[in-house]
Amino acid sequence: MRKTNSALSLSRKFIALLAAILLTTSNAFADPSQYLIEKYLDKYDDLGSKGYTKENGISLDASRKPNALVVAICRPFGKTKSVDCVLVITEILSHDASGHATRASPSEMIHVQLPRGWDYFDTRSTGCKSSKYPDSEIIAIGKWKNRKEPLTGGYAHSIKNAWRIDYQKLRFVEIPARDVSCGFDDDRN
Repeated sequence: MRKTNSALSLSRKFIALLAAILLTTSNAFADPSQYLIEKYLDKYDDLGSKGYTKENGISLDASRKPNALVVAICRPFGKTKSVDCVLVITEILSHDASGHATRASPSEMIHVQLPRGWDYFDTRSTGCKSSKYPDSEIIAIGKWKNRKEPLTGGYAHSIKNAWRIDYQKLRFVEIPARDVSCGFDDDRN
């Protein structure tokens, strides 16, 4: 009887310890409500009414067919707020007399919501490149670190997700984040 009670007590302690470990490790990862990457399925025309008002150009490729534009349309953010953007790839149909692009409906949209300290980076502004796709334009999710003085520039670290821009299919194609680096060595202030 005594062996059964001690075995039962030991089993309960083991289960309690296992439950504590599971709770601790699940809380160690970013809260899914703060780190979100998913297909954006709502209408492009509704972005403005949902607070997405700041458009940042990521890539414009007028040399390839079809001509395409990639932008991040974001809710205004600062150092105290998280990044909340929709990455959009769309075909350029034509240009008006003043040179503004007439866009088709977006081919693909990805909603990116990141906790404070995380950001998105791209080939044009932060030099993102992939060792597997050296000629592709890249968008990556990670954290930025400025180089210590007297050096200038900075680099992305902890890259979590990355995509290459497929201009032929007008799509974002997910690629291994481990093969992507982003950074520059000049002073862009």
